[in-house]
Amino acid sequence: MKLTLVVLVCSLAQCLAIETSGCEHNGVYFQHGAEADIGCQTCSCYNGVATCTGNCPNCEYKEELYEHGAKWIDDCNACQCLDHGTISCMMRQVFQCQNKCHYKSNTYGHLEVFTDDCNSCTCNARIVTCSQKKCGCNYRGVEYSNGQLFTDSCNACFCDEGSVNCSDHICQKVLV
Repeated sequence: MKLTLVVLVCSLAQCLAIETSGCEHNGVYFQHGAEADIGCQTCSCYNGVATCTGNCPNCEYKEELYEHGAKWIDDCNACQCLDHGTISCMMRQVFQCQNKCHYKSNTYGHLEVFTDDCNSCTCNARIVTCSQKKCGCNYRGVEYSNGQLFTDSCNACFCDEGSVNCSDHICQKVLV
């Protein structure tokens, strides 16, 4: 970024404004003709133009590569790839991060909807609520899981959230 500085040179009688060019790179300001080490780069300033050399290494985070300066969100953390391949992550103070639900060894975000067997569940401010559907079926003393198909004589049956539905065929008896 080109930066023009105005310097006031004053005597007892008057002030004279003199323009001089400085430079800015990644928030660091420096004078015309000066060099500055900014992170993993060396920058020089000439007539308000910063020229930088040196390659900054990438950062590896959870098997992902990020370029120098990259920013990303990891769950409730705000992360950034800094100089020399180092990573900085800071906890975000946001409602969604503070109100996660832990349910049956899983973590769910605020207002996330998920299923538990045949029931629909919602995480709301660290509290999980689920529908109360009867998921399995007991038919003639045998337990069937929700959605399971089975036969009863010559009829096809289906377990549907606690209710058994069977076709209504008249079965023929086999004579022996």
